[in-house]
Amino acid sequence: MAIMLHITSFVLVKIMGWDPAMVTPLAIIAGVLTAIYTVTGGIRAVVVSDVVQFFVLLTGAIFTLIFITISMGGVDAWWPTEWASHWQAQPFFSVDPDVRINMVGTFIGAIIWWVCTSASDQMAIQRYLSTRDAKSARHAFLHNTIGSIVVTTILCFVGFSVLAFYQANPGAIPADITLETKGDVFFPLYVSQFLPTGIPGLVLAGLLAAAMSSLSSGINSTVTVISKDFIDPFRKEAHTDAHQVKVVRYIAAGIGLAAIAGSQFASATCVSRPRGINPSSGETIDHSTPQSAARRATCSPEALENSSNNLFAWGNSP
Repeated sequence: MAIMLHITSFVLVKIMGWDPAMVTPLAIIAGVLTAIYTVTGGIRAVVVSDVVQFFVLLTGAIFTLIFITISMGGVDAWWPTEWASHWQAQPFFSVDPDVRINMVGTFIGAIIWWVCTSASDQMAIQRYLSTRDAKSARHAFLHNTIGSIVVTTILCFVGFSVLAFYQANPGAIPADITLETKGDVFFPLYVSQFLPTGIPGLVLAGLLAAAMSSLSSGINSTVTVISKDFIDPFRKEAHTDAHQVKVVRYIAAGIGLAAIAGSQFASATCVSRPRGINPSSGETIDHSTPQSAARRATCSPEALENSSNNLFAWGNSP
């Protein structure tokens, strides 16, 4: 939750071109607002806000796709017809440990992840238990599955279209970045430079909605686990519902504050990597020196930019 707050704030600052110092107040504001509506509204506020945020996220992505399609003259202009040179090779099957992704492994991994997430993730389970009956829970699962497929597909199309736009307009690419080394920054770059007035705000709202949705779900589910598994079993006498609600709200507020504090810790802490390979030159890079460690730390802009696409995609997972 803390990392999500920090990454969201970083991406917003990057898109808006603000002073990097704005990352801290943005993370605090987003965390406080999310904690407030989660504490006061409970699971109903979480579910209702998730629905609204889902449509904001979806609308922002659709607007981006529409504007790129119009500017390039149609879907055929951005639809990929060949494997891009900077895409990793993805064989059908491989047992080579140096091959990161293959189709069989992806298929099996996706099934395992989906089963585990849907059947054991507290953020999903709390939604099923808040429905009227088992039939309603099944409908909720079906709707979530369909929604995830739709959002993932649209975001894939957005990625294809943004890639094609910058391939067709290389002059729009800043001198210090390339598609091969910093591909994840091009979506926020397009949003900030080419969308009409007003639309970037909608896309940014979708980005912020994704983070707030996951944060509110995380707070609520964590509160449920702490309350039911670590507090209720050790109570010697029964308490009124009003008292239990008050305790749960205190816990939720504490978790929200911890997430905000963690986001500030993420802003101030850099964990360096000892050695690595330059993806463009193939040369070994020594990150162990103080100067290189400072530049190549995992909380550096490069590392955070490479995480920004994940935020937009998994903000509305079960």
